[in-house]
Parts: sequence; structure tokens; C-alpha cells
Amino acid sequence: MGGGGPPALVVGRVLATARRTGGAHEERLRVLRAERDWSQADLAERLSVSRQTVNAIENERYDPSLPLAFSIARIFALRIEDVFTPDAEPPPVSGAARVSRRIPLLAARAG
Repeated sequence: MGGGGPPALVVGRVLATARRTGGAHEERLRVLRAERDWSQADLAERLSVSRQTVNAIENERYDPSLPLAFSIARIFALRIEDVFTPDAEPPPVSGAARVSRRIPLLAARAG
């Protein structure tokens, strides 16, 4: 399985690419594969998905489903947040939204 050179050499190339492109989290899955000398097809087989799915996840064209994300983390013996990081923080809840959620509770107490 796998190929593409000695794992240390492949990992070095992947890490160098991650530094150039601006974020190690973007390359995390690729690095994890390279450390094990697995191809995209090798990982896809272990996950029971297509190689194209692995490619799309690595290139951030596809966000894996929660069950698939957990499977990926499990294969690498990591926590899901060690493999995937969110793109951004969730938007803050506006004051109006907070008030509207509280109104039914206040009405229930008054009534």
C-alpha cells in the first residue's frame, strides 16, 4: 500500500507546503496519511469511501459528515478536533435573538 517516497521525505514536503499555503490544519489529513505512507486510495479503502472523497476533504472542497469525521479520527487514533478545525467561530447571538428566546419563559412565569 501507499508510495511516493520514504515517509519522512513525504512528510517534509507536505509540511513545507502547509507552511507556504498558510495553515497546518489545512494539510492535517495529508500529513497524517504521509506519516503512515498511505495513498489517498489506501485511506479511502480503510474508510470505505472513494479516493475522490479523500481528495475532496484534503483540498477543502468537501466537509465530511460527522460519522466520517469520527471514522477518520479513529483510524489515526486521534480526537476529532485534532484532525479537523472549524473555519471560523460561530457568529455571536444578537441581543434581539437572546431577548426573543427569553420572552416565552417570562410569559410563562407571569401567567
